[in-house]
Amino acid sequence: MIDGICYAFTFPNALDIPSARCYLNPAFISHFHIIQTMNSEMIIGLTAATLTTVAYIPQAIKIIRTKHTKDLSLIMYIVLTVGIILWLVYGVMLSSLPIILANIVTVTLTAIILALKIKYR
Repeated sequence: MIDGICYAFTFPNALDIPSARCYLNPAFISHFHIIQTMNSEMIIGLTAATLTTVAYIPQAIKIIRTKHTKDLSLIMYIVLTVGIILWLVYGVMLSSLPIILANIVTVTLTAIILALKIKYR
């Protein structure tokens, strides 16, 4: 079964950056819709998303309570927040529910930590 066919390169913009034109099999595309059935991949994805997301909650609570951020790296939280935003965009592009949900919550938590780091320098 062929999931997709890519052909030719075009130069669609002023920067002359090549891009492939692809036509995907609709059955392949439907695999990525947000409304999916609960299967083992979805359960593993949601579990991983939950665990990696809740890991930021203790740090956010500690900063809110103590107002102490001296030991946190500002550059690390800037890079992390930008990376999470890109993961969110990627999840939307794939219509992947675990990626979207995890990164909405995670970007909120890291943005709070980043804002408090800037505020309490």
